[in-house]
Amino acid sequence: MSEICLFIPKSVKFSIVTTENPMYYDILAVDLFTVNEVIRIISVYAPPSLKIGEYEKLMEEIKLLAVQHKIIIVGHFNLGNIK
Repeated sequence: MSEICLFIPKSVKFSIVTTENPMYYDILAVDLFTVNEVIRIISVYAPPSLKIGEYEKLMEEIKLLAVQHKIIIVGHFNLGNIK
């Protein structure tokens, strides 16, 4: 899958964080470098067909990515459709 993107101005220093490249959902993590800190943006798309076990894997991956920095989590989780 490749359903998400982030638009970052050229003036902002950033680094793409490597993820496991899952089959069931999309996740993109980027570290933005400011003068004083690093901010990690985690963008997620969980399709409506996501099963509960796949959703649990997604949450585990978010937990692994949500360390060491201030974080912002954005995206579409389709929570009403989990089975």
